[in-house]
Amino acid sequence: MRKKINFYLIILKLIKEINKIKVLQMVVVFIILGFIVKKLEK
Repeated sequence: MRKKINFYLIILKLIKEINKIKVLQMVVVFIILGFIVKKLEK
């Protein structure tokens, strides 16, 4: 039981790290899309 709980905690930590990276990537993508949309609108 103990090992399983530790295993899940490690997976949760990894998911949190991956989510941080994904959020950063999403922000960058939105900024780039925003620039493209502004240029197309002009």
